Amino acid sequence: MTRPLAIILAALGVMLLSAYPLSAQEMRPGSTASLSGLVTDPAGHPLRWARVRVDSGQSGRCDNSGHFHVVGIPPGPHYVSIGAPGHHVAGKVVHFVAGQNTTMLVNLRSDAGSVSHSAVSRRKRVRLGTFYVQVYPYRSGYHFFVPYRVEVYEQDNPSRYWQKYWYEGSEGRGQWVVCSNAPLGHTYVIRAHWVARPWHGHRPDDNDDFVTQEWYRTVDSGGTTLTFYEP
Repeated sequence: MTRPLAIILAALGVMLLSAYPLSAQEMRPGSTASLSGLVTDPAGHPLRWARVRVDSGQSGRCDNSGHFHVVGIPPGPHYVSIGAPGHHVAGKVVHFVAGQNTTMLVNLRSDAGSVSHSAVSRRKRVRLGTFYVQVYPYRSGYHFFVPYRVEVYEQDNPSRYWQKYWYEGSEGRGQWVVCSNAPLGHTYVIRAHWVARPWHGHRPDDNDDFVTQEWYRTVDSGGTTLTFYEP
């Protein structure tokens, strides 16, 4: 290969890498972050099998000692949620740094109503149905916020989980999530994520302004549509 051609191909290779950034799964070792910690109940007892989720898609469960470890998290701010049956879901935004591990100590408050609810569920057949969640863009001052991700999960059973991403512009219209085979009469947590400014083919990054909001809704019948216009 001649030297001029090698230079041209090398330059082309740099251009291709710049145009197509690595995904979370394709990132080089050391370019991602990790999260570890301990989840306990109000008495300080470890909560085994508590579920830990990061809004970039990574997740994990606590072991018998209540400890967890999640790897492969892209650097930047991400919303982390922790839940366990019979306990309230906890969550916060954590800023992850490439090559570093972040530690969390989480104490989940118990849900007093979950015990009686579980007892009733065992005595009667649970009705299943499909409901829908619709989230719209909104304006705030000079900013236009568009939804790029919606998560839905059952309050007492975080493992029953739906989510959807949108990486292309959604300005001017709502986005839908279909929640199928959902137990009716249960309470669900709806978490919507918006990013400031419309984009086309753009994935949110550290320079974007993010807004996250949670709602709690009880779904009593199939075919229900839950609509949210702004935080």
